[in-house]
Amino acid sequence: MVHVLEPEVETSTPTFDQLHEQACRLLGPLLAAGLDDLGLAEAALQHALAHVRGRWARDQPDDALVEVHRRAFAWATEARWPRSVPGPIGPGAFERCTRTAREDADGDDERALVEAIAELPIRQRSAVLGALLQGWSSEDLARAHGTAKPTVELRVTRGLDELSKQLQRPAAELEEAIVAAGPTILAPLALSGPELATVESVARRTAWRNRVLAVAAGLSAIVVVGGIVRVLPDDPAETEAVVETVDPPRSSQQPHAPIGDGRGGFVALGRGAGLLSTSTDGIDWYAESRLNVNRINLRLFVERFFRSGDRYIALIESSSNGRTSLNGSDAPRVAIARDVGNWEVIELAPGPLPEVEGLTPRLDLISAAAAGDRVLLGVRVEHEVDYVRQRLRRREVCAISNDAAGLVLHRCEGEPVQLADSAARSDAGIDTGYRLLASDDGETFVEIPTTDDFNPWGLFSYGDRFAMINESTSSIVESADGEAWAPLFDLGIDNRLGLVAGSSDAVAAIAPTPDGWVSHLVSDGQVVRGTLPLTMDPTTIWIKPEFVHGPAGWAVFLTTSRPWERRGEGAFGWAVHDGDWLVEQRAGSGTIRVRSTADTATYDYQNLLDSKGDPLPHPHVDRGLFGDVRARHPATGEVMVEISGDRIRRSWVTGEDAAEPPQATVSIGEHTVTGNLRTGPITLSRPDGSSTTWTDGFDFTDGSVDDGVETDWFDGVPEPVLRFYVAGVEELVVPISLLDELDLPPVASDPDRTKATVVYSPDGINWRVIWESNRDTWYGSVAVGDDEVLLSISEIVAPPRRLLVDAADQAD
Repeated sequence: MVHVLEPEVETSTPTFDQLHEQACRLLGPLLAAGLDDLGLAEAALQHALAHVRGRWARDQPDDALVEVHRRAFAWATEARWPRSVPGPIGPGAFERCTRTAREDADGDDERALVEAIAELPIRQRSAVLGALLQGWSSEDLARAHGTAKPTVELRVTRGLDELSKQLQRPAAELEEAIVAAGPTILAPLALSGPELATVESVARRTAWRNRVLAVAAGLSAIVVVGGIVRVLPDDPAETEAVVETVDPPRSSQQPHAPIGDGRGGFVALGRGAGLLSTSTDGIDWYAESRLNVNRINLRLFVERFFRSGDRYIALIESSSNGRTSLNGSDAPRVAIARDVGNWEVIELAPGPLPEVEGLTPRLDLISAAAAGDRVLLGVRVEHEVDYVRQRLRRREVCAISNDAAGLVLHRCEGEPVQLADSAARSDAGIDTGYRLLASDDGETFVEIPTTDDFNPWGLFSYGDRFAMINESTSSIVESADGEAWAPLFDLGIDNRLGLVAGSSDAVAAIAPTPDGWVSHLVSDGQVVRGTLPLTMDPTTIWIKPEFVHGPAGWAVFLTTSRPWERRGEGAFGWAVHDGDWLVEQRAGSGTIRVRSTADTATYDYQNLLDSKGDPLPHPHVDRGLFGDVRARHPATGEVMVEISGDRIRRSWVTGEDAAEPPQATVSIGEHTVTGNLRTGPITLSRPDGSSTTWTDGFDFTDGSVDDGVETDWFDGVPEPVLRFYVAGVEELVVPISLLDELDLPPVASDPDRTKATVVYSPDGINWRVIWESNRDTWYGSVAVGDDEVLLSISEIVAPPRRLLVDAADQAD
């Protein structure tokens, strides 16, 4: 195949003058066509040549032309366009190309081809033109675009496929047509190019400034001016030399999991000093700037880091929980940036928090969304018990009820302590827990009115509008300013997971139904439904799935693994949805929380375990030997909820049918005890061949010997025992310490079942699984690029996984 551009073959290493001439003549038109901007191409070329010139004496790469293109293209697509430059800085390249084709009387087909090429995404267009008009190999093409070889090959293939679809011509035929159209595309784009003297001057100035920066960096790594936290000077063209490669991010949890940059690349916020790194493909990462909030106050930390609309947002909270010091140095803040090198740190002005004696107010930043020049922030006002002011120790309080009767501390012994009754709570404004704040053009966040069904957990944006899902009604509303809301559409089905996301022109929502998982794409007033290839029971999902959009489409990460499945000291964790109640206990925790699904009532039963993880007696919680839990109202003693050990056992295996519990046998003299202390059953076999089996854990703790068994395991005695009875007469006493072999964890019946899944859709309608795993995957995060989905999962020191969306499905 004959290519339009053929760089001359040099018999020796070219001088920089020769490289400059080749770059202006060969790369200038190619960059202009790839970027569709003549002015931007010339500026990028000057930047790249100046950088190469600054290192020419010590570093003369064999593929210098490829290196110049890599730096120019990366600078134009990452450092400059479109973040720092709101619009084109020069004439559109393809305006000239189509004008040339139009002047040719026989150029209809060629003009249609040029117009179709102009419609390709920048990275695809540049890859196609580099492969066909520059004649680069896949290796050179990958280096020229700063990405992996499979990625750039995929861009070429996808670009040609799109052209083939648009023009109804075979891809092979189009390759020849593009080569033939080379003069029409490139000839009108000839640039004068940056003059050699200008390049030399910029290179000297950059070298001098870098030396000054190196000295300044020894004095201070971060400049804080007017609330802006940053490290790099304003002009990326003059700071390229300080950018360095860094290790990939290795976290799957907010705020340190990678996110999409909206243009096909990725950004990650590092731990510690807050290094922000960027990547075009999820493989190679480069240091960009820092968002080190500890420079403001050591108690501050970034709680969430994400992108909304055209902005990056970081929610900054305090390890002192904000408390009442909203005007102090540790007050919560929000950092906002259109590019990760220029941050504005904005304070909050939500008004005074309600004060109630014995309670400490706390402000939690829940969500934020950006649209136009406005940023909305959803916050929650909570009140924590101040034990010091109440002259109480935590271990003296066995339960805390927070319901219509008010907030009450129930002592393990003694009278309860009423901190705030319902009237006092209402007068203090405690029951209005959610608030909405707004910031315009970077000004201080101030409170704005909200509706009764305001739900900050479901706040997001799409295009230039805000949207919000109310999970209790499954309806989605939209607003231009966050103050006047109007219905957008109603799912008509339960969506307690709150799976919604927005793009530049559409809203997508996903909800499970009895017949499967359904997606709804809303665009231009039309709703199109799709089906997801998922069989996960939504009741087994306790970690909120992540639903995101990027240039390549939509992606969702779901897991049925639970952090509290991992065994803690003294107790497994578990969570059960039982009718009107959600009941949970975290692994190793001495607290069980019962939360109403109908209102905001909560009941925390604490001090269930001692410091060693052994069970303690509790005045409001009855426990069976097999993990059975019966929670009583702390004031009335009425049973509110009872969870069987079998339900808890099934929650350990996330809703799947469990295998029979593992069992063991311990010989006690001529008797044997067989079973599983955690899940049951327990069987006592006697010397005469008879046996008795107990399947109800409450038989062991109900205080009656009529059922043949009792234990003092939950009575706080130093050496608990099991006591077996026949007709009310004690038959056998077995110390619990002798039954360690029966203390066995449950297992799932199917070790190969899917525990985590990533589903992908290019259009929000047609979905397929692109990754799944049968391993416990406690946390996960996805970000969408232009050719891939970047997956981060909870593995030790593991970088993100790059899932090519056009590649075969992947399993772990």
